[in-house]
Amino acid sequence: MKWTDKKPVVTGIFLALIFLVIIGCVVYFCGESMQSCCFLSGEGESEVPLVDFTGATTLVKSHKNGTELNIQSTIENCDLVILDIEKIRKQLFAGDNLSVKIEGKPYLMVLKGFTIKTPREVSGIYSYTGYLDGFPESEIVLTAGEHSVVASIRAFGEEYIVDSASYSNSDGEVYHFEYRTGDVRIEGEPLPAVQDYLAHADNSEGLDN
Repeated sequence: MKWTDKKPVVTGIFLALIFLVIIGCVVYFCGESMQSCCFLSGEGESEVPLVDFTGATTLVKSHKNGTELNIQSTIENCDLVILDIEKIRKQLFAGDNLSVKIEGKPYLMVLKGFTIKTPREVSGIYSYTGYLDGFPESEIVLTAGEHSVVASIRAFGEEYIVDSASYSNSDGEVYHFEYRTGDVRIEGEPLPAVQDYLAHADNSEGLDN
């Protein structure tokens, strides 16, 4: 057999090997079961958080997969961050608007606290609704606990979600993840809307260190 005849076969084998290597890497980083693999965009040097609470958001690079961080398997892309919860809560309690960047663009969150008819405030969890200044059609729902923040921002034809993962680092800082609902794979029952759990239970209990 001439080399010209062998070339397509060799090329096919080479491409197959590359494919197997790629699959092997994905299995290694995402777990053998291939479940709950959230590709963290924080791996890049120039990346910025999807939702950046100004001066209170740090992008995290992590080799842990979504299963270890308790991130739903249907979320295909997200940012892993650490939030300065105390700073965010101080601004909220002072009645200040929150400066935030969404996909790198600056906005101002105009928020107003409201009371839910449950004893959640006793646990130090407070809820707010509002909008982005200059965009009255936008909608924000935000709940701040002592160790976590949960938020839904509906604007520009997208919904951006901030939620807490059941994991904290050695310094006791709770990891949060941020994603667009457009990056959620529809599979079975839909994820519960943030609006349905405005006073989201504080995830600080049972955190893995």
